[in-house]
Amino acid sequence: MHERYAAMDRVLTRLTAMQVSAIALAGSVLVGLMDYVTGYEISFSLFYLGPVALAAWYAGRRNAIAIAVLAAGAWLLADTASGHPYSHPLITMWELLVRLGVFLMLGLSLVALRAALNRERDLARTDVLTGLSTRRAFEEQLEHDLKLVQRRHGSLTLAFLDLDDFKRVNDSYGHAEGDRVLRITGRVLRD
Repeated sequence: MHERYAAMDRVLTRLTAMQVSAIALAGSVLVGLMDYVTGYEISFSLFYLGPVALAAWYAGRRNAIAIAVLAAGAWLLADTASGHPYSHPLITMWELLVRLGVFLMLGLSLVALRAALNRERDLARTDVLTGLSTRRAFEEQLEHDLKLVQRRHGSLTLAFLDLDDFKRVNDSYGHAEGDRVLRITGRVLRD
């Protein structure tokens, strides 16, 4: 199951925000049609969350808001076209606003979650002191590069750097000075 999700994620990540939004829009229309066909006795409101979530995760804030509004509009059209009798005309507006609120909350929450996950991933891949890649990031990049070299039948050069007697810097001048040496080394390597 995880591999299927990862494959789908790779495909969706490669699409532009506009392409993802078009898929989400089509999903909202499809759910709206199913909502209309089944009538007002069977609620399809939950299924509108799929396209909203898709747009939020892969297309960003603006697109998530647009799809949330369109999904709420699709619900309204399906509900109105199905002839759902309400005891008061304002109930339709209330139902619309509640659905829109839920769709927006989900969409904006997912946008914020995705941003937080990206920040955490970047923090996990970057050493705070030197600004260089962590061991995990290095291993992931090496694995990627080795696969690329195998596919293209190329070669790869790997360099190793050792700071001679670095322990002596820490022991003689303290860890603050050792940290300074590491920061300078990181800056030189990045430049």
